[in-house]
Amino acid sequence: MEASVFHFGSMEFCRKNLVGCEQYFRNKNSQGRDCSTDRDLRTGIPFSGYMMIADHIVYDWQCPDPTLCPTCTATGSTAVWLCWWIVSEWMSEKISLDLSPGEAAGRLDLISKVPGLEQAEKYLSNIPVTLVGVPVYGALLNCFAHARNLEKTEAIMQKMRELGFAKRGLPYNVMLKLYSDMGNLEKLDSLTQEMEEKGITWDKFTYNTRLNAYANASDLGGMEKLLMKMEADPEVTIDWKAYVVVANGYLRAGAVEKASSMLKESEHQSIL
Repeated sequence: MEASVFHFGSMEFCRKNLVGCEQYFRNKNSQGRDCSTDRDLRTGIPFSGYMMIADHIVYDWQCPDPTLCPTCTATGSTAVWLCWWIVSEWMSEKISLDLSPGEAAGRLDLISKVPGLEQAEKYLSNIPVTLVGVPVYGALLNCFAHARNLEKTEAIMQKMRELGFAKRGLPYNVMLKLYSDMGNLEKLDSLTQEMEEKGITWDKFTYNTRLNAYANASDLGGMEKLLMKMEADPEVTIDWKAYVVVANGYLRAGAVEKASSMLKESEHQSIL
């Protein structure tokens, strides 16, 4: 789930902040006012400097030069989120942004990454009712699942059910990934059964999460049954990685010949 850098409207929210910042500085320049007076009180850096960093981040997803931003003592994505948090907080003080539900979800996701989950929950309680929907609750669900907080994640999922926000596969996939990572096959099976009962379509992520869980648990019966179901589903395209997962499952169980067969199938799929 973490393969995509931005989640739940984060990209849209960051771009909106960038546009708002650019407009702010354009207006100030047109009035003959000195933009260098807008500085981060913690570092003394002009916010126009953060703007350069933020602009680079939106397109390349990396801080171009950490020496330009002393707050970026961390590396990689941590430094990136910190830069965006500074820009976001400053923007909220200078300009009133009219956020969409997806952008509000992006801000919540950003809050969880810097100030933390407790502040993200507080932000949720202050979001206008018109913005509270599937994107915002989905972002919060993802945040707690990423933190491996099972109790909180399950509580948010239940709230989404009660509000009618759990009618599609995304929140279920978040929960499935959490149960798979924690090795809880019982809850994973129960949740996929709930999806079937409610007519919620399984997608590629649903199948792959279950397949990984069975392979990691060396549940060959469950793994083989699920692979057959995947191969029979016309809506799902199986790539070579799925067969590698199955091969690893066989290897863990000592079924070397079956593992070899799956690796050959993987090679075949990779050249199609």
